[in-house]
Amino acid sequence: MVHPSLSKESQTFLENLRLYLFSSGKHEEEINEIVAELEDHLIEAEHAGTPIERIVGHSPKEYMESLSKEMNVDVWGWMKYGVMILIGAFCMNLIPDVLRGNLSYSLYYILSNISIMLLFLFATALCFRYLATHTVSTLKQIILLGTLSMIPLLLFVTVLFTDRLIESPVFVMNTFGTVIVGFIAALALILLSIWAKTPVVLIIVAFLTLPDYLLRFTQLANDTQLIVSSIVTFGGIALYLLFVNQSEKKKEKDA
Repeated sequence: MVHPSLSKESQTFLENLRLYLFSSGKHEEEINEIVAELEDHLIEAEHAGTPIERIVGHSPKEYMESLSKEMNVDVWGWMKYGVMILIGAFCMNLIPDVLRGNLSYSLYYILSNISIMLLFLFATALCFRYLATHTVSTLKQIILLGTLSMIPLLLFVTVLFTDRLIESPVFVMNTFGTVIVGFIAALALILLSIWAKTPVVLIIVAFLTLPDYLLRFTQLANDTQLIVSSIVTFGGIALYLLFVNQSEKKKEKDA
């Protein structure tokens, strides 16, 4: 957490520097050391009345880029994060299909999903680096991040439609295989949540799967079930993320 005695300009710079270095694939421990050291320099400079430009130069972007070039890329660390994200994404897609009792995937579908996730990770890193080095209004940030999230969604929908048109080997699971895969997927999500030290993954999966599953036992029409399920799912996720955001802000104020 950035020291509260720092000016808003210095706090923003340190937050952007951390974001830029992380999205550039640098070692997390090395990032923490550099940010902590620079934070001390900025505190001393501000107490002496020295402007931030005397420490980081007139171009924060150039300073970040030069600092990044001097640091090694954490290849294994990023591979670890990438694998974890891919596993989490696949498991989140698997759970609803397991509850429906329908595990049947083509090789084209599997490879396309992997490619989309890798593309999304690369695009996210570029997006964060851009936000860290440019002054962007809140509206532009929303548009940029919204576009970033919509592109993979559109690609996933495209794959769903083209999957019916493109012939490729299909992997089908029987009932026993579906149960085993469901158990492994659930266990993987639990372990991922423990590793990430947050229940957010499990809660989002619950909102994505339980409303649709439980509504099947009601007498509601299919269209009504779909509407109610969508409202509960997306409304629940939005409320939970809002709650998490408010809790984080409260912790920052208390600190």
